[in-house]
Amino acid sequence: MNFKICLALTLFSSFIFAQEKKIKNGDYILQETNGPRINLKIEDNQFSLTYILGTYEIKNDSLYFKTENDGRPTFLLDFSGDNSKSKTISIKLDSNRFRYNTFNKYIGFQETPTSEIKYQTFAEAFHIEDEDYRETNPIYSAEFDKAAFIYFVEESYKESIVEKYAIPQNTTNISVGYSTSFMKSIKLKGYYDEKENSVVITEGRKPIKFIEKTNLPETKNSILPIEVTNPKVFSYVGKKSNPYDDYGVEVDTVAVSEIDGDYKPPYTFKHTKIGSYKEGIQTLEKGSKYLVVVLDNSKDAKDSFDEFIKDSEQSISNQMYDGYDAEMDKFNFYLANTKQDKALYDKYAKKGVEILFFNKNNTLLYHTNGNLNANDELFSTWSSFYDGLQQLDKKEQLDKILSNKKVSLEETKKALASLDAAHNTPENVVEDYAVPPPIPVKTISVEDKSGDQEQRENIDRAAIAAAVAVDSAAAEVYSNNYDFRDKENIYKLKAEKSLVASKWNQIANQYLSTGNYDKDFAILALRELEYGVVENLYDENKSYQTSDKKYVEYLLKHSTSILNEDPNDLKYNTMLNSLNQYFQRNLYAQTVSETDKNAILNDYKNFIKLSGNTYQSVSDLLYFLEDKDRAQYFEVYEEFYNSIVNNKQSIIENLDQKFSIEGTHQSWDYYKESVGSLSNNVAWKVVEDRNQSYYSKALSWSELSLKLEPKSHYSIDTYANLLYLNGQKQKAIETEQKAIDLAKKIDKTYSTKEYESVLEKMKNGTY
Repeated sequence: MNFKICLALTLFSSFIFAQEKKIKNGDYILQETNGPRINLKIEDNQFSLTYILGTYEIKNDSLYFKTENDGRPTFLLDFSGDNSKSKTISIKLDSNRFRYNTFNKYIGFQETPTSEIKYQTFAEAFHIEDEDYRETNPIYSAEFDKAAFIYFVEESYKESIVEKYAIPQNTTNISVGYSTSFMKSIKLKGYYDEKENSVVITEGRKPIKFIEKTNLPETKNSILPIEVTNPKVFSYVGKKSNPYDDYGVEVDTVAVSEIDGDYKPPYTFKHTKIGSYKEGIQTLEKGSKYLVVVLDNSKDAKDSFDEFIKDSEQSISNQMYDGYDAEMDKFNFYLANTKQDKALYDKYAKKGVEILFFNKNNTLLYHTNGNLNANDELFSTWSSFYDGLQQLDKKEQLDKILSNKKVSLEETKKALASLDAAHNTPENVVEDYAVPPPIPVKTISVEDKSGDQEQRENIDRAAIAAAVAVDSAAAEVYSNNYDFRDKENIYKLKAEKSLVASKWNQIANQYLSTGNYDKDFAILALRELEYGVVENLYDENKSYQTSDKKYVEYLLKHSTSILNEDPNDLKYNTMLNSLNQYFQRNLYAQTVSETDKNAILNDYKNFIKLSGNTYQSVSDLLYFLEDKDRAQYFEVYEEFYNSIVNNKQSIIENLDQKFSIEGTHQSWDYYKESVGSLSNNVAWKVVEDRNQSYYSKALSWSELSLKLEPKSHYSIDTYANLLYLNGQKQKAIETEQKAIDLAKKIDKTYSTKEYESVLEKMKNGTY
């Protein structure tokens, strides 16, 4: 073992505190359950950090050290759920631990102890993209076919770790954490030298000796350098380029030869020098930059400001590979003079150092505490802060438009459409919706054919159905925070709400009455349904309005035009999902009356027809209707069934068309099976209800489920029951036997007692 990692890496120093501040002596441990255990010991103004802990054992003359993490798994699993009939399993990764290091990790499944293990990389299995590291909290989860065993692998150049787990039969969810303790596999051996009172570690190329602290030899004072610098890029004349870049990827040899010698950025960027606040505003007249004014009257204010500017210029220069790029030049900076700019200091610097952001109209868009270095993340390449300033800038422009009576409705419409949606607080988004308690997990029997589909999708569906739009809205809210830390310091719309409402009503009446398609109005119509155009501007919740129906009809009327639009903000799939969420949200909203819900229900059914009877919308509505109105429940499904089974195209062609329209992230096989399970569930409701008027139709629905899921004993059992109810008793008996045989063959843990009971009743005529 190359002993670059010591037994105990201990940092020893002194704390310097003011006389009145004291810390209690003792041992402290890192508050991180899944990471390495790091101990901090504080005693008499001194501290030590210990990275490896454990126990030791004496065998003969040798010492064996065992770290406390020895034997601890690398992948930390938590199994949950209680549904033995589920055919799939949901796996979720702890994003904070896997977002940066998935390249060498694999997941595998094995159906039986002797079958082949099928592996995938984490990136493939959980659809992890390179860009995910920019997100604040990416979610990595996926559905998999249930297997008997699951494998997790961490590949390494020295040796890999392969961990095998048996999946409990009832499990429907697995959460996966990761133990980051890179020292847990260290195996240490040594001996105790009584004569020298020392411990010697014999691992590695050279033994390492630890002596008692009291026996430490006197250390000489180190000679201090006369100067210490920290260059961003170290270079000298004749210095050869590293053949690898910062990420260990080999660089093209041609490119390397071109940059041998001193490193110089292709373009040397310099921030605009500004001598006064007034001059700073004047520099913004052209382009889309913002003026950053620093209010700092401390002694080192100029040094701190200059340091930030220098680092910023270097960073931007390194990114301007092909010369000047205006998109990277977003800010001008000015350190305010305490005398010349006294008014700014008096107004905004009451809490200390403050930075202000102005647009070219000399309007303050945002301000926050701290100097530039303390807020450097706002100016990073990946920050959304600049986009947020642009939105605030557009709000200020909207104020100017609304205050000008000569401005046309066309300009007002464009100004409204240019603003992003959803700036409500997450709490406000959620509070108006009633979320029913989750459905208790139940064991599926032959009398309860909600099996496949409920296991796969509907265990928590009650909560999901109510919160589906809420989650979407909340996600939109969080994604549009734009890195603003102080929401109270952002530019607020000054126009009266009544004025904005009046202008919006005029715009809406114009397009709803003529019915003409307009891209900007289509954006606003969708926003009106989701958040409310006016409410969104004033951080308020939108409540259901009977006029919503007009916006739904407008969007569906122009669905073809929307489908053909290039911009991502009006993709057809996005519109369908948003409208479906709109209906779901209002069906479960506490503030919507039953009368209005009936109207919404009719609009929802019409929407489903006009949008092509998509699976997601149909299944969502069926869940809502299931225990409320069986007649409408069967009616909605029948239209869905008829859209799949027609003489013009095959069932697979029709399903594939729906699959493409929905733009689902599910696989084709999963989508096809989901439709089959839905058909089986609806058909079983007819069996439950003993509704003779639907026996014949239900038999056809059951046949569809069998075509899509031929190996489902649930579907075969449903079909057998319906055959018997339709008078085909002998065929029903034969079919029920097939269900029993198939269940025993492919699902050995499933009890066929109830299938057998039904078969016996069919045979003796007591069914």
